[in-house]
Amino acid sequence: MTMMGTGSWNVLSGTDTDRVVLAVDFPAAGRPAGSFADLASLLDVQCSVWECVPPSVGVPTSFGIEAGMRGDDYVDRWLGDVRASGREVLAVMGYCSGCGFSALLAEHIAQWQEMPKQVLFDPDAPSTSYVYWQFHRVIGEFSVVLSPKEIIAAQQAGKKLADEIVDLAELSYALFTIFIEVGATGFDRAGIGGAHRADLTSHFASYLAYIVASSQLDPLRAWKVATAISSTAPGAGGKIAQEEFRFDIDHLDLLRDTDVARRVSEVLG
Repeated sequence: MTMMGTGSWNVLSGTDTDRVVLAVDFPAAGRPAGSFADLASLLDVQCSVWECVPPSVGVPTSFGIEAGMRGDDYVDRWLGDVRASGREVLAVMGYCSGCGFSALLAEHIAQWQEMPKQVLFDPDAPSTSYVYWQFHRVIGEFSVVLSPKEIIAAQQAGKKLADEIVDLAELSYALFTIFIEVGATGFDRAGIGGAHRADLTSHFASYLAYIVASSQLDPLRAWKVATAISSTAPGAGGKIAQEEFRFDIDHLDLLRDTDVARRVSEVLG
């Protein structure tokens, strides 16, 4: 169920409650990582859970300021429907790079109600190495239609750019241009064209734009009063949050683990 208004939130659970927990992530069908939909189904809390809908950017000509929405624009877009709903925001949760957005959402919401609780799942500030890792993963998904040699060549070309370019927006666009070239070959061989082809291209562009927008925010002040839920992945959860609960599980399983859900339910109260 998608909310009315700008359609900026998907309702994952509890449609008839007066309290809501907001979740910030970039959801994608078929991704290997657990999702907030998984977590919402495991929580024992009397509230609704809403997950943000990141805006689609189409096929951009850059990921710089001139490309359109900045980090603050994302937050403003999501805030509009939250405030218009009249519901009390019990907590704001973020996953990975979404933790930058969730922190700013919490601070803005505190302007008209009590500061909501914050739960950060493997909080991380976007970096060039992270953007390259996502590019590497996406290129690898073409392995069913491209040869190992073609996959490796594209990934190595991306790694070279990641080693040379320090600006996140510039690197994101450079990697996106490689994706366009590789994707053209892959989509042709798979017989994918038209709207489906455009949707797949736009989805990756929108994800890169989401990462770049998150990098423009400064969440550290809000993170200092947050709770971090950490996996075995290297991270700074305990260093930047007020409290941390660490679990001996993989990063990809963090949002679908029953012990994690039990702890989050306790934190939300």
